[in-house]
Amino acid sequence: AAQEKLFALREQIARLEGRDLPTMAATEMEDFASRSNDGERLSFDIPELDDALNGGLLLNSLTEIRSASFYDAGAASGFTLSLDGLLNTRNVGKGPMLWIADGFSTCEAGVPYAAGIKQFGIDPHMIFHASPRRLEDALWLAEAALESEAFIAAILEIHGNPKPFGLVESRRLNLRAKAAGRPLFLLRHAGGEEASSASFRMFVEPAPALERRLPD
Repeated sequence: AAQEKLFALREQIARLEGRDLPTMAATEMEDFASRSNDGERLSFDIPELDDALNGGLLLNSLTEIRSASFYDAGAASGFTLSLDGLLNTRNVGKGPMLWIADGFSTCEAGVPYAAGIKQFGIDPHMIFHASPRRLEDALWLAEAALESEAFIAAILEIHGNPKPFGLVESRRLNLRAKAAGRPLFLLRHAGGEEASSASFRMFVEPAPALERRLPD
């Protein structure tokens, strides 16, 4: 009952100030995030890459990994899993991870394959997969995963440029990650580049196939 009264008061204040409640809540979160430290970084031990990332990948923020089409989904998904595997090998975090995918991405790109996950140094039993029917539910689940202490990292996989996900939503997720001190990897397939609040944005595509050495 107390929470309902507090919510009603905040909503009334927001209306008097001509602002909607989500914007007001995001402003409060941004103030909290600005008071927090820069956060821990994950080094790749690749000088050129670490210099481009100002010392490494921020572990308390939203990182976007984007591919041009679903044909490149394997490369983008593999790169995202390599980041999770690096977290384990560097002893930055130990624990389960949550992979959230919208329904369309699950149908087109499939679900994580246990035997393949092992090749990234990740225990398949430590990855939980969720495929909500609506994107709004996926966004809510990503925020809940960040706020909880159950997961050391979360992956949010979406396709295209859906209307329910834009600059406001990415800003809110980035603030959630900063407040929780945990990384959120945004995996996007077949979408055009658009405004985002992600701390880092990476475009991933497959490299040309190399010659394969046969046993004989």
